[in-house]
Amino acid sequence: MTEPNEPVQALDARTKILGNIVRYLKDYPFLLIAMAGLIVLTIALAFDVEKIKEFKLLLYGVVLAPVVMQFYFEAQKQRHKHLSERRAQEALTREAAPPQQEVSNAKFSRKAIAGLVVSLLVYAEIGDTPDELMYEIAPGSLVMSGITLWLGMSALKDIKKNLSTGKGTAVAVIGLSALMMLGSLAWLVE
Repeated sequence: MTEPNEPVQALDARTKILGNIVRYLKDYPFLLIAMAGLIVLTIALAFDVEKIKEFKLLLYGVVLAPVVMQFYFEAQKQRHKHLSERRAQEALTREAAPPQQEVSNAKFSRKAIAGLVVSLLVYAEIGDTPDELMYEIAPGSLVMSGITLWLGMSALKDIKKNLSTGKGTAVAVIGLSALMMLGSLAWLVE
């Protein structure tokens, strides 16, 4: 009699796990979409590896695009939160102190822009490279991912010092370069 209950209990446990994942990611819809893309990718890998090769760019879009979009939107939320806190603080200081003129010369981070452009160019090159030649470009993409990671982290450091703006772009560059670095290491291991 315990045999019929075991599959039901296993199904209940899986449903509970998926429910927890959805509950945790409900505030992050694009990450939820990326998780769904990874599930589809896993199912496709389990049944037919050749299908993955045919739909490689589509799967990159299903998994990578939502992750990048979530980084961007989270950076925008943080920016708006920071601005509202800053405005509230400025309002308190204006009431307490005489008015002063403050000039901000911060421009959009060139390091973040350069890192984003380089990351996108490397991703485009990886997408056009046949699978047989991936091991040849893996060292170069590993070096480029290190450079873009440094650019993103350096841009974020400048942004925290209020020398420039563009925190969302810097965070996106860091995320893209980390993904590129992991992919490059995977190709080198193969």
